[in-house]
Amino acid sequence: MIKVASILLAVVLLSMATASAQQVGDMQALAKWAGAKLVHFHIEGLHQGDTGVVESGAYGTAEVTDHLTMDFDYWLMENKVEGPVKFQNFKSITKTGPHSEAGCAILKGEYEHLDAKEITVEPGQVKIKGTRSFPAADVAFHCPDDMARTPVAAKQVPAEEHFNIQHPATLLMGGSTSSDTKVAPDRKSYSLQIGGPTGWTWTFTPTLLK
Repeated sequence: MIKVASILLAVVLLSMATASAQQVGDMQALAKWAGAKLVHFHIEGLHQGDTGVVESGAYGTAEVTDHLTMDFDYWLMENKVEGPVKFQNFKSITKTGPHSEAGCAILKGEYEHLDAKEITVEPGQVKIKGTRSFPAADVAFHCPDDMARTPVAAKQVPAEEHFNIQHPATLLMGGSTSSDTKVAPDRKSYSLQIGGPTGWTWTFTPTLLK
């Protein structure tokens, strides 16, 4: 992280001499973030997509949306968190999938994609530990040829997610820095996509503290 900040700062200083007023303003803001020491991160996680909601995995998919937020202060140079990590879980929302509509799987409870129990911030990385809850269901394993249903028991399993902490200088590096990192048009936040379209998207909103 120190090396990244030093490189960014050097690029800014070399470029300012020939830049326009608007570019200078952007570069000054970039220099501010490149030299940042302590940052408050508000991070919002969003999972949305076709998800297996029956523990057996057969004919039990649905459109699931889940949401998780967290806040913490982070020393960029030292790669360490300052104080506790505060987080909030939100209830998963499940829309009936095509197989359920056809009667292949009938859910007899609610699916919870991720109920976070513990979030730790290690050097350069956030780790989430929690549980995933599958409801009991009646499943026709040979649907639609055979609609005889077999009961599947509810089950709770461990669930973990992790992602890297993105440097706030990303905000002013313009557009996307990689295929899975997107910068908001107002450059106040940026998002990191993990696990493809049906995985998690983590949106960082940083506030400079020092």
